[in-house]
Amino acid sequence: MSAKLEITTLGQVQLSRDGESKSRDLTSKAIALFIFLAVTAKPHSREQLAALLWGDMPEAEAQTNLRKALSSLRHVVAEHLVFDKHTVAFDRTQPYVLDAEELSADRAANIKELYQGDFLATLGVKHAPDFEAWVVEQREHYRALAVRRLEQRAQNASEHGETDAALDALDRLLALDEWNENAHRQKMLLLARGGEKLKALAQYQTVRKILRDEFGVEPSPETTALFERIRSARPLAAPLPALPTRFIGRADECAALSQMLAQPTTRLVTLLGPGGVGKTRLALEIARSQAAHFLHGAAYLALLETDGAQSLAFPLGAAFGLTFARASEPMVQLGEFLRDKELLLVLDNFELAVARASELAQLLQNAPEVKLLVASRERLALQWEQLFPLRGLAFPHVVEQTDADADALVLFAERARRFDPAFALSQNTAPGAVRIARLVEGFPLALELAAGLTRTQSVDAIARDLENELGILESDLRDAAQRQSSLRAVFDSSWRMLADQERAAVRQLAVFRAGFTADAARAVAGATWSLLRGLSDKAFLWHGADERLEMHQVLREFANDELERDAAFAAHTHVRHANYYLEFLTARAERIVGPTQAQTVAELRLEWENVRAAWQTTIAGGNAAALDSAAPVLYRYLEAGALFRFGKELFEPAAERSRVARARWGGVLYFLTEFDAAEEELGTALELARAEQDSVETGFCLLQLGNVALGRAAYAKAESYYRDALTAAESLDDRYLSLDAYNNLGLVAMHRGHDADAREHFNQAAALAQALDEKRGLAAASLNLGVVDANAGDYDTSRQELERALPLFEQVGDLRGVCIISGNLGEVALVQGRLDDAEALYRRSLTLARDLALPERAASMLKNLGTVELRRQQLQKARLLYQESLETYQRIGTRRGECFARIGLGDVALAANELPRAFQEYSAALVLGREIDAVPRALDALNGIARVAERQGKETRALAIYVFVSQHQAADSETRALAQTHRERLEARLEKDAVQAAHTSAGQVDFLKNENP
Repeated sequence: MSAKLEITTLGQVQLSRDGESKSRDLTSKAIALFIFLAVTAKPHSREQLAALLWGDMPEAEAQTNLRKALSSLRHVVAEHLVFDKHTVAFDRTQPYVLDAEELSADRAANIKELYQGDFLATLGVKHAPDFEAWVVEQREHYRALAVRRLEQRAQNASEHGETDAALDALDRLLALDEWNENAHRQKMLLLARGGEKLKALAQYQTVRKILRDEFGVEPSPETTALFERIRSARPLAAPLPALPTRFIGRADECAALSQMLAQPTTRLVTLLGPGGVGKTRLALEIARSQAAHFLHGAAYLALLETDGAQSLAFPLGAAFGLTFARASEPMVQLGEFLRDKELLLVLDNFELAVARASELAQLLQNAPEVKLLVASRERLALQWEQLFPLRGLAFPHVVEQTDADADALVLFAERARRFDPAFALSQNTAPGAVRIARLVEGFPLALELAAGLTRTQSVDAIARDLENELGILESDLRDAAQRQSSLRAVFDSSWRMLADQERAAVRQLAVFRAGFTADAARAVAGATWSLLRGLSDKAFLWHGADERLEMHQVLREFANDELERDAAFAAHTHVRHANYYLEFLTARAERIVGPTQAQTVAELRLEWENVRAAWQTTIAGGNAAALDSAAPVLYRYLEAGALFRFGKELFEPAAERSRVARARWGGVLYFLTEFDAAEEELGTALELARAEQDSVETGFCLLQLGNVALGRAAYAKAESYYRDALTAAESLDDRYLSLDAYNNLGLVAMHRGHDADAREHFNQAAALAQALDEKRGLAAASLNLGVVDANAGDYDTSRQELERALPLFEQVGDLRGVCIISGNLGEVALVQGRLDDAEALYRRSLTLARDLALPERAASMLKNLGTVELRRQQLQKARLLYQESLETYQRIGTRRGECFARIGLGDVALAANELPRAFQEYSAALVLGREIDAVPRALDALNGIARVAERQGKETRALAIYVFVSQHQAADSETRALAQTHRERLEARLEKDAVQAAHTSAGQVDFLKNENP
């Protein structure tokens, strides 16, 4: 394909390709001919073209000149022309850019760069009157088009508050059309609203001179009226009130509100939120920043309790110094006064006068240039109204992730420094400050009140107290407004706004955690949609994501206090809440597996806090049947999301109430690597299940007991449990249990070095998972097959299997699976020599393992990172990582992992030429490998022992071990390849007799069982 041709016609005329001019070899008429074809974009007869440019010549001579021009064009831009016997046309299928076409289509990102001058302004074409007439017509067309585009750009920029861009567009426009009074007026307004009143007035004098000099006329009455309006404009009200503390944060809210107010259609914006959320401070900040954009500035009025009993005209009139006559309605007089005023009017505490909201509609109709910014705890319910719900300041959602720049923490620290100038967020104070911010969900008043407590308490102590009671937050400042003197006072003033039915609903809605659906509100609190909308209008609820309703934590805490005043009613409400969510869980028993698993996990994730609370309530109530029904679903959810860190809180107390929950508690303990406790709980649960002849629970317990045995590297015992579980699954036709059993039987075979058997089991699991459309099961099978491929040395296939499994785990949200695959992909990268990739993958896996409380996985990643550092010859770093891995494995009792870590420590010692230490570590690993029947790992240890022997001069002995390992069926590919490499090297160096002796020894001695290898 040819390179893109750029055709410039507006201003400097140019044809260029890849920045190189193509015009210099062409005559002006040839260029004119080509541009005419490009702009008109249609075929033209040769006769028409000859007449257009050579019309003053005889026809034959004109045709000759046309042929010469076309010939020159063929040499320069032939691919952009289409010829036939009678016509010539521009080929629009070839890549090109035509500035006139870009302007017509409004594709110009920057008109200033595009419209450099009039159409063909620099192209002189003589003796072609028809062409010149066409140029004049096109010139006027594109000039008018540029004017329209610049008008649109100026308008759009002005509406989005982009004053500089709007002024730039207007200056460009006036350079093209200096008599455009509308553009002059727009510029006057923008300058005046930007605080440059003198420049705005000077612009009027500019347009006046232009019109006088050119036409001998004065500006239009509209332009003169704007001049007088700007000249006489003065702030209407007293300066905005000063505040005792600086405004902090809310950058996103300020930007959004500024943009809203810049829109011509925006007349009334209501900042809606509960008391103490920062409405007043934000409204005043917006008023200060936007006052210059209104000719008559900004005015602020805080309404009082008494203002709702009379017309709003009176407090507003008082703010403007307006005296009302008795002859007409006060609101009509106020509208007349403001009719020609351009003003931002801020009304605070409007919930006190919400019954008078209709008067604001009347005011907006009568005063078209007035905009209202209203701060209220209740929606005004006017057609003019645009709601801007306000929540707390941004805060870190995890205590460990302290973001000192988060608005909530900046506010807390700044206010605390008013009591102690040395206060700062540090390692000692930041975690407590984050806890406080999370407890109050960034509520500004709560943060300020909490900061006040720092004069007598530590930040951690304040956080601990707030976890028990938010009501301790109150102010002792003498100038604090009564309604803002404490969180309780704020809540009480909002509480009084509610009707009795609304209060009853809010009490019951306080039992919900982290939001709820309208269906849940109806089932638990009997709240109708109408009632919920009313509470939303009064800022007690807001609409969150996924069509959920939420109540701010501060309001919820105090509403819960109101609920608990009636113990019987509170207990009844908590039971209704628990029943709803336990039924919610039980109803998803079949959907938590198979093709609907990802969707179901997502549903439970949304309701997680409600489910946890409901589960605890059910435990306290001793409802064993409900626990039995819901426990399998809850466990599957923990498993799918790798959330076993919640298992102790949920299943340990339930184990005494429910045998099904006891079995799940045993499963949780396995995942937490507490193998002894897991075996005890699962053994008890198995006995209970068999006594009840519950085959489903029997199968579950057998599978989990197999997992415990696998974790302990008791492979024969694990295999026995898994086969019993498989038998139970087949009798129940439980294909999900069969899938798990096959996967785990494959793991046993793989750890024993029986990779062919492992592959068969994993393939059986994969086939079942495919049939069931079970994403996690298929991901697990693909993961395990990838490991088998890696053991066989087929790293490309291994990587493909692992990368196939990764998105399946991610779809469900199984971060444990993501953690494992990241580590295994790291091992493939390591073997392939991609050390940086391996390290990044291992660190990702390590971070996930620590976040998910998976100590065995974390230990494995520490071991792998040690291997990376060993390959880099960073021996001290490697030793520290291997040692940390070993200590973790020993703490949790994972002997197979301990074997890995000791081999790593042996490798470090060998690299450092510490031969006795290396032999000690390898020997310990060999003993462990023998004891747990982990043959591949024992063979790794033998490789290390052989390398030590070789360094000590015992080459025949070393060769015998290398031969033994390289020929052993259980050796994985990397171990076998290493042994083979050393074997071949020694065989090439040693005498023939020594080699023969080594081979004889390898055939006679089982080094795996030899006590002195």
